[in-house]
Amino acid sequence: MNRKTILFILVMLMTGTVMAQDVITLKNGDEINGKVTKVSSTEIEYKLASNPDGPTYTKPVAEIFMVKYANGQKDVFNNTPAPAAQQQVTVDIPTGVTLERSGGEIVNAATGKAYSDFELQQMLGMEAFKDYEKARESYKSTTGGLASAYTFFALGPLMYWAGVALEDGSNNGLACRVIGYVWTIGGNIMIPVTHITRGVAAGKISRIAEGYNDKNSSLSMNLSGGFTLLPSADGGVAPGVGLTLSF
Repeated sequence: MNRKTILFILVMLMTGTVMAQDVITLKNGDEINGKVTKVSSTEIEYKLASNPDGPTYTKPVAEIFMVKYANGQKDVFNNTPAPAAQQQVTVDIPTGVTLERSGGEIVNAATGKAYSDFELQQMLGMEAFKDYEKARESYKSTTGGLASAYTFFALGPLMYWAGVALEDGSNNGLACRVIGYVWTIGGNIMIPVTHITRGVAAGKISRIAEGYNDKNSSLSMNLSGGFTLLPSADGGVAPGVGLTLSF
């Protein structure tokens, strides 16, 4: 192989990272994956992730709850006044449900339905929701890190043997072998670390869901008593004491 071929292989192996994208969360709970190109006081402009070279779309800021950018930063528009026609819109917050963790999300245990961030804020409370949001982000990032770790683990030996095959007295083979060593060792370290980190995040999400269930499914009992009239042996009635247990 010549040097151009080697460089091509290296570029192809090292450009497997998935491009991050912005996430636009609407006030009705819908999410749009794309790339935000402009933000003004009244609207935002964006392109869809599925068609980055396609048309530019716009959304009024009044319809947007939050924009989370690819670098992790956020713009929250929750305090932006909505038009008069939208101020009458209400969102029914689910009650009497059991929550559970599914992957890195909190969902309805009975139906598997995922809730919007706005719904979860109202259900969990702001502090619990903030803890959930941090755990969810940790779970997502470590899931991506795990994919990279396995990629390095798999490609490391291939790169090493490519270096062996390219050994011709120049530095090309040595460079490939060094990269192969680094990727293999890096993969072996990253895989258990990311598994542990993701497991910790999953545990936090599960505990938040269980905390909601414990708080909203407590059993209460009330015992009341008083005088009443009971049937007697001769077919009449006689005074007595009655007790009522209610749940």
